[in-house]
Amino acid sequence: MTPPVLSVIIPTYNRAAFLACAVDSVLAQTGVEVEVIVVDDGSTDSTAAVLERRAARWGQRVRYLRQEHAERGVARNRGLREARGAFVASLDSDDLWRPDHARRCLTVLARNPRAVAAYGDYGQIDQDGRVIRERVVWPLGQGRDFLRDLCLKRLILHPSRVVMRRAALDTDPFDPECPGVEDWRLWLLLADRGVFEPVGDVTVWMRVHAHGTFSHPQQFTHNLMLAAQRIIATGLPAHVGIPGPRILAINRCHCAYVYYLAGQWSEAGRWLAAAIRHYPPVVKEVDFWQVLARLLLGRSLSKRIRAVRQQGRGAIIPLAQPMMEP
Repeated sequence: MTPPVLSVIIPTYNRAAFLACAVDSVLAQTGVEVEVIVVDDGSTDSTAAVLERRAARWGQRVRYLRQEHAERGVARNRGLREARGAFVASLDSDDLWRPDHARRCLTVLARNPRAVAAYGDYGQIDQDGRVIRERVVWPLGQGRDFLRDLCLKRLILHPSRVVMRRAALDTDPFDPECPGVEDWRLWLLLADRGVFEPVGDVTVWMRVHAHGTFSHPQQFTHNLMLAAQRIIATGLPAHVGIPGPRILAINRCHCAYVYYLAGQWSEAGRWLAAAIRHYPPVVKEVDFWQVLARLLLGRSLSKRIRAVRQQGRGAIIPLAQPMMEP
Protein backbone atom coordinates (compact mmCIF):
# COMPACT_ATOMS: atom_id res chain seq x y z
CA MET A 1 0.00 0.00 0.00
CA THR A 2 1.32 3.44 -0.93
CA PRO A 3 2.12 5.46 2.21
CA PRO A 4 -0.14 8.49 2.78
CA VAL A 5 1.31 11.98 2.63
CA LEU A 6 -0.13 12.88 6.03
CA SER A 7 -0.77 10.73 9.09
CA VAL A 8 -3.28 12.17 11.56
CA ILE A 9 -3.33 10.80 15.10
CA ILE A 10 -6.59 11.24 17.00
CA PRO A 11 -6.17 10.43 20.71
CA THR A 12 -9.50 9.91 22.43
CA TYR A 13 -10.89 9.16 25.86
CA ASN A 14 -14.65 8.96 26.43
CA ARG A 15 -15.45 11.31 23.55
CA ALA A 16 -17.81 9.00 21.64
CA ALA A 17 -20.22 11.89 21.01
CA PHE A 18 -17.59 13.89 19.09
CA LEU A 19 -15.17 11.32 17.70
CA ALA A 20 -16.91 10.46 14.43
CA CYS A 21 -17.13 14.11 13.41
CA ALA A 22 -13.40 14.56 14.07
CA VAL A 23 -12.52 11.56 11.90
CA ASP A 24 -14.93 12.69 9.17
CA SER A 25 -13.31 16.12 9.08
CA VAL A 26 -9.92 14.54 8.37
CA LEU A 27 -11.24 12.17 5.71
CA ALA A 28 -12.92 15.15 4.02
CA GLN A 29 -9.56 16.91 3.44
CA THR A 30 -9.19 18.08 -0.15
CA GLY A 31 -6.19 17.32 -2.32
CA VAL A 32 -4.20 15.34 0.28
CA GLU A 33 -3.90 11.60 0.84
CA VAL A 34 -4.37 11.01 4.57
CA GLU A 35 -4.52 8.19 7.05
CA VAL A 36 -6.20 8.41 10.43
CA ILE A 37 -4.91 6.58 13.50
CA VAL A 38 -7.42 6.64 16.35
CA VAL A 39 -5.76 5.83 19.68
CA ASP A 40 -8.38 4.95 22.27
CA ASP A 41 -6.87 5.75 25.67
CA GLY A 42 -8.95 3.20 27.59
CA SER A 43 -12.40 4.71 27.00
CA THR A 44 -15.28 3.33 29.06
CA ASP A 45 -18.07 4.78 26.91
CA SER A 46 -19.29 3.67 23.45
CA THR A 47 -16.12 4.72 21.61
CA ALA A 48 -15.37 1.20 20.33
CA ALA A 49 -18.95 0.82 19.06
CA VAL A 50 -18.73 4.16 17.21
CA LEU A 51 -15.62 2.96 15.39
CA GLU A 52 -17.11 -0.46 14.66
CA ARG A 53 -20.29 0.98 13.12
CA ARG A 54 -18.24 3.09 10.72
CA ALA A 55 -15.42 0.67 9.95
CA ALA A 56 -16.81 -0.50 6.61
CA ARG A 57 -17.47 3.06 5.44
CA TRP A 58 -14.10 4.42 6.51
CA GLY A 59 -12.15 1.42 5.26
CA GLN A 60 -8.37 1.13 5.53
CA ARG A 61 -7.89 4.89 5.82
CA VAL A 62 -8.75 4.63 9.52
CA ARG A 63 -6.87 2.42 11.98
CA TYR A 64 -8.05 1.83 15.54
CA LEU A 65 -5.63 1.21 18.41
CA ARG A 66 -6.63 0.71 22.02
CA GLN A 67 -4.49 1.02 25.13
CA GLU A 68 -4.94 1.11 28.89
CA HIS A 69 -5.68 4.62 30.12
CA ALA A 70 -2.36 6.48 30.15
CA GLU A 71 -3.29 10.07 29.15
CA ARG A 72 -3.03 11.93 25.85
CA GLY A 73 0.74 12.32 25.65
CA VAL A 74 1.19 8.56 25.65
CA ALA A 75 -1.63 8.13 23.14
CA ARG A 76 -0.20 10.78 20.80
CA ASN A 77 3.25 9.18 20.95
CA ARG A 78 1.87 5.73 20.24
CA GLY A 79 0.03 7.02 17.21
CA LEU A 80 3.18 8.72 15.91
CA ARG A 81 5.09 5.45 16.17
CA GLU A 82 2.44 3.84 13.93
CA ALA A 83 2.33 6.72 11.42
CA ARG A 84 3.47 6.10 7.83
CA GLY A 85 3.29 9.62 6.40
CA ALA A 86 6.18 12.02 5.84
CA PHE A 87 4.03 14.63 7.62
CA VAL A 88 2.12 14.11 10.86
CA ALA A 89 -0.53 15.86 12.90
CA SER A 90 -2.50 15.21 16.08
CA LEU A 91 -6.16 16.23 16.15
CA ASP A 92 -8.08 16.10 19.41
CA SER A 93 -11.24 14.01 19.15
CA ASP A 94 -13.55 16.92 20.00
CA ASP A 95 -12.02 19.31 17.44
CA LEU A 96 -12.54 19.57 13.68
CA TRP A 97 -10.54 20.48 10.61
CA ARG A 98 -11.95 22.54 7.81
CA PRO A 99 -11.59 20.75 4.44
CA ASP A 100 -8.56 22.80 3.36
CA HIS A 101 -6.51 22.59 6.59
CA ALA A 102 -4.10 19.82 5.54
CA ARG A 103 -3.60 21.11 2.00
CA ARG A 104 -2.86 24.65 3.11
CA CYS A 105 -0.45 23.55 5.84
CA LEU A 106 1.43 21.30 3.41
CA THR A 107 1.56 24.09 0.83
CA VAL A 108 3.34 26.49 3.18
CA LEU A 109 5.70 23.73 4.30
CA ALA A 110 6.60 23.00 0.67
CA ARG A 111 7.41 26.68 0.11
CA ASN A 112 9.93 26.79 2.95
CA PRO A 113 12.31 23.82 3.39
CA ARG A 114 13.43 25.30 6.74
CA ALA A 115 9.92 25.07 8.12
CA VAL A 116 9.42 22.26 10.63
CA ALA A 117 5.72 22.90 11.17
CA ALA A 118 2.74 24.83 9.83
CA TYR A 119 -0.39 25.88 11.68
CA GLY A 120 -3.78 27.36 11.01
CA ASP A 121 -5.77 29.86 13.03
CA TYR A 122 -8.87 28.59 14.78
CA GLY A 123 -12.42 29.41 15.67
CA GLN A 124 -14.41 28.07 18.60
CA ILE A 125 -17.63 26.05 18.61
CA ASP A 126 -19.76 24.74 21.46
CA GLN A 127 -20.66 21.11 22.12
CA ASP A 128 -23.49 21.29 19.56
CA GLY A 129 -21.31 22.71 16.78
CA ARG A 130 -22.64 26.25 17.09
CA VAL A 131 -20.08 29.03 16.56
CA ILE A 132 -18.82 30.83 19.68
CA ARG A 133 -16.08 32.85 17.96
CA GLU A 134 -15.29 32.87 14.26
CA ARG A 135 -11.62 33.55 14.93
CA VAL A 136 -9.42 33.62 18.01
CA VAL A 137 -6.60 36.10 17.47
CA TRP A 138 -3.16 35.66 19.05
CA PRO A 139 -0.36 38.17 18.48
CA LEU A 140 2.54 36.38 16.80
CA GLY A 141 6.19 37.32 16.93
CA GLN A 142 8.85 36.22 14.48
CA GLY A 143 12.16 34.46 14.99
CA ARG A 144 13.42 34.76 18.56
CA ASP A 145 10.25 36.64 19.58
CA PHE A 146 8.26 33.56 18.54
CA LEU A 147 10.54 31.40 20.71
CA ARG A 148 10.24 33.82 23.62
CA ASP A 149 6.43 33.77 23.42
CA LEU A 150 6.53 29.97 23.47
CA CYS A 151 8.79 30.01 26.54
CA LEU A 152 6.32 32.24 28.39
CA LYS A 153 3.31 30.31 27.07
CA ARG A 154 1.90 33.51 25.62
CA LEU A 155 1.63 31.70 22.31
CA ILE A 156 -0.65 28.68 22.49
CA LEU A 157 -0.15 26.19 19.68
CA HIS A 158 -2.72 23.49 20.29
CA PRO A 159 -1.86 20.19 18.54
CA SER A 160 -5.12 20.30 16.56
CA ARG A 161 -3.77 23.32 14.66
CA VAL A 162 -0.34 21.99 13.66
CA VAL A 163 1.08 19.84 10.84
CA MET A 164 4.71 18.77 11.34
CA ARG A 165 7.54 17.26 9.33
CA ARG A 166 8.02 13.84 10.80
CA ALA A 167 11.79 14.00 10.17
CA ALA A 168 12.03 16.96 12.58
CA LEU A 169 10.58 15.04 15.54
CA ASP A 170 12.34 13.15 18.29
CA THR A 171 11.10 9.73 19.36
CA ASP A 172 8.00 10.12 21.58
CA PRO A 173 8.05 13.94 21.41
CA PHE A 174 4.92 14.58 23.51
CA ASP A 175 5.67 14.76 27.23
CA PRO A 176 3.70 11.96 28.94
CA GLU A 177 4.32 13.41 32.42
CA CYS A 178 2.36 16.61 31.74
CA PRO A 179 -1.15 15.71 30.50
CA GLY A 180 -2.99 18.73 29.15
CA VAL A 181 0.25 20.54 28.31
CA GLU A 182 2.13 17.61 26.82
CA ASP A 183 2.79 19.60 23.64
CA TRP A 184 4.48 22.69 25.17
CA ARG A 185 8.04 21.37 25.27
CA LEU A 186 7.67 19.90 21.76
CA TRP A 187 6.80 23.29 20.23
CA LEU A 188 9.71 24.92 22.00
CA LEU A 189 12.24 22.34 20.80
CA LEU A 190 10.88 22.45 17.25
CA ALA A 191 10.98 26.26 17.16
CA ASP A 192 14.64 26.10 18.15
CA ARG A 193 15.32 23.79 15.18
CA GLY A 194 13.38 25.51 12.44
CA VAL A 195 10.53 27.77 11.40
CA PHE A 196 6.81 27.58 12.15
CA GLU A 197 4.84 28.80 9.13
CA PRO A 198 1.35 30.25 9.66
CA VAL A 199 -1.37 29.51 7.13
CA GLY A 200 -2.92 32.89 7.83
CA ASP A 201 -6.56 31.80 7.88
CA VAL A 202 -8.92 29.89 10.13
CA THR A 203 -8.67 26.22 9.19
CA VAL A 204 -9.58 24.56 12.51
CA TRP A 205 -12.61 24.50 14.78
CA MET A 206 -11.83 23.91 18.45
CA ARG A 207 -14.68 22.78 20.65
CA VAL A 208 -15.39 24.34 24.06
CA HIS A 209 -17.46 22.19 26.42
CA ALA A 210 -17.87 21.36 30.08
CA HIS A 211 -15.58 18.32 29.94
CA GLY A 212 -12.65 20.00 28.20
CA THR A 213 -9.03 20.37 29.32
CA PHE A 214 -9.81 22.91 32.08
CA SER A 215 -12.59 20.86 33.68
CA HIS A 216 -10.20 19.52 36.36
CA PRO A 217 -8.32 22.65 37.46
CA GLN A 218 -6.28 21.06 40.26
CA GLN A 219 -4.86 18.40 37.97
CA PHE A 220 -4.29 20.81 35.09
CA THR A 221 -2.50 23.43 37.17
CA HIS A 222 -0.24 20.79 38.73
CA ASN A 223 0.72 19.60 35.25
CA LEU A 224 1.18 23.15 33.98
CA MET A 225 3.65 24.04 36.70
CA LEU A 226 5.53 20.78 36.18
CA ALA A 227 5.71 21.52 32.46
CA ALA A 228 7.02 25.02 33.21
CA GLN A 229 9.85 23.54 35.26
CA ARG A 230 10.67 21.14 32.43
CA ILE A 231 10.69 24.04 29.96
CA ILE A 232 13.21 25.88 32.16
CA ALA A 233 15.33 22.71 32.34
CA THR A 234 15.79 22.70 28.54
CA GLY A 235 18.00 25.81 28.88
CA LEU A 236 16.24 27.51 25.97
CA PRO A 237 14.56 30.23 28.06
CA ALA A 238 17.93 31.26 29.52
CA HIS A 239 19.38 31.26 26.01
CA VAL A 240 16.86 33.92 24.93
CA GLY A 241 17.21 35.90 28.16
CA ILE A 242 14.13 34.79 30.11
CA PRO A 243 14.74 33.96 33.79
CA GLY A 244 13.09 30.85 35.15
CA PRO A 245 11.24 32.66 37.99
CA ARG A 246 9.48 34.84 35.41
CA ILE A 247 8.19 31.76 33.57
CA LEU A 248 6.95 30.24 36.82
CA ALA A 249 5.24 33.50 37.85
CA ILE A 250 3.45 33.99 34.53
CA ASN A 251 2.25 30.41 34.61
CA ARG A 252 0.96 30.89 38.14
CA CYS A 253 -1.16 33.64 36.56
CA HIS A 254 -2.32 31.11 33.97
CA CYS A 255 -3.22 28.76 36.83
CA ALA A 256 -5.25 31.56 38.42
CA TYR A 257 -7.13 31.95 35.14
CA VAL A 258 -7.95 28.24 35.03
CA TYR A 259 -9.46 28.45 38.51
CA TYR A 260 -11.34 31.58 37.45
CA LEU A 261 -12.84 29.62 34.55
CA ALA A 262 -13.85 26.90 37.03
CA GLY A 263 -15.61 29.51 39.19
CA GLN A 264 -13.16 29.05 42.07
CA TRP A 265 -12.33 32.72 42.74
CA SER A 266 -10.61 32.21 46.09
CA GLU A 267 -8.22 29.67 44.63
CA ALA A 268 -7.60 31.97 41.66
CA GLY A 269 -6.71 34.76 44.08
CA ARG A 270 -4.29 32.49 45.93
CA TRP A 271 -2.45 31.68 42.71
CA LEU A 272 -2.13 35.37 41.85
CA ALA A 273 -0.81 36.10 45.34
CA ALA A 274 1.71 33.27 44.97
CA ALA A 275 2.87 34.74 41.67
CA ILE A 276 3.65 38.06 43.40
CA ARG A 277 5.23 36.41 46.42
CA HIS A 278 7.66 34.33 44.36
CA TYR A 279 8.36 36.96 41.69
CA PRO A 280 7.28 40.54 42.55
CA PRO A 281 8.04 41.91 39.03
CA VAL A 282 5.07 39.86 37.78
CA VAL A 283 2.92 42.92 38.53
CA LYS A 284 4.44 44.44 35.39
CA GLU A 285 3.17 41.55 33.23
CA VAL A 286 0.00 41.84 31.17
CA ASP A 287 -0.87 38.25 32.12
CA PHE A 288 -1.20 39.29 35.78
CA TRP A 289 -3.47 42.25 35.07
CA GLN A 290 -5.70 40.32 32.68
CA VAL A 291 -6.54 37.77 35.36
CA LEU A 292 -6.85 40.36 38.12
CA ALA A 293 -9.27 42.41 36.01
CA ARG A 294 -11.49 39.37 35.56
CA LEU A 295 -11.53 38.69 39.29
CA LEU A 296 -12.40 42.31 40.02
CA LEU A 297 -15.43 42.21 37.73
CA GLY A 298 -17.39 40.44 40.43
CA ARG A 299 -18.87 36.99 40.57
CA SER A 300 -22.17 37.76 38.85
CA LEU A 301 -20.63 39.37 35.77
CA SER A 302 -17.87 36.76 35.68
CA LYS A 303 -20.45 33.96 35.64
CA ARG A 304 -22.22 35.57 32.68
CA ILE A 305 -18.94 35.99 30.80
CA ARG A 306 -17.97 32.38 31.41
CA ALA A 307 -21.40 31.18 30.29
CA VAL A 308 -21.08 33.12 27.03
CA ARG A 309 -17.61 31.62 26.55
CA GLN A 310 -19.11 28.12 26.40
CA GLN A 311 -22.37 28.81 24.59
CA GLY A 312 -22.36 29.40 20.86
CA ARG A 313 -24.69 32.02 19.43
CA GLY A 314 -23.67 31.82 15.78
CA ALA A 315 -24.60 29.40 13.04
CA ILE A 316 -24.10 25.66 13.33
CA ILE A 317 -20.98 24.85 11.32
CA PRO A 318 -21.27 22.74 8.17
CA LEU A 319 -19.75 19.29 8.65
CA ALA A 320 -18.46 16.72 6.19
CA GLN A 321 -21.96 15.55 5.35
CA PRO A 322 -21.03 12.68 2.96
CA MET A 323 -19.13 11.00 5.80
CA MET A 324 -21.77 11.41 8.49
CA GLU A 325 -23.79 8.46 9.74
CA PRO A 326 -27.27 8.39 8.18
